[in-house]
Amino acid sequence: MKKALPVLLVLVLVLGAFALSYPQISTAVSNLFVSDHSAEVFDGGLYWGGAEYVECEGAYTEGKTLATDADKSWEINAVEEDETHIFVVKRSFLDQYLCVRKSYTIPTAGTVTGVFWNGKKITDPALCDAVSKIYQSEGETFLYETDGIYMLTETQKMRQIYLCYEDCPIGTSYIGYLGKVGGQWAMTVSISDNANNIDTSQKAYTVTCKRVPEEYEAILEKYLT
Repeated sequence: MKKALPVLLVLVLVLGAFALSYPQISTAVSNLFVSDHSAEVFDGGLYWGGAEYVECEGAYTEGKTLATDADKSWEINAVEEDETHIFVVKRSFLDQYLCVRKSYTIPTAGTVTGVFWNGKKITDPALCDAVSKIYQSEGETFLYETDGIYMLTETQKMRQIYLCYEDCPIGTSYIGYLGKVGGQWAMTVSISDNANNIDTSQKAYTVTCKRVPEEYEAILEKYLT
């Protein structure tokens, strides 16, 4: 029995790591412990918990399974940043959609109370204020050519950024990329149409960037990794 315990422990750890690497498997395993199968899924949304949800877009972190539909082909997963379940994720084996309670109006203006940057929600008031002011300012602009603004290189480290207004739990306002290019802090303003050019012989495209004032660099440095 003593010899079997280490083997069992290793097996559990391996299966756990494998499940974490594949969300579909992870949710399938978690469904074994879900007793709520009351969700009704339809194109564009779902009904669950006495409320109607509609699909939306935003930045979030997917959490545990809360419920499934009757035949368990769809999971209704929590959004980790939202304990009230105003937002949930509708997931099947191949697809997933962020959904919001239809009665909730997503704030698109007002005080910035959080930012999603580099895939993580940050609620530091100093950072929220800095990003808000950078976004609203006109600033000095310059043109930057790149093969992919999302790529991490020695001279380019830009990350997508979303704003959360008025305590909205997720990032619903996408404002572009923020980070460093050529050693200077910048926020993207626009990206040329040929960014989606399928002609592989013309990979590079032009991005219009806005320089970030030096007064905000210290707070930004704390969070860009």
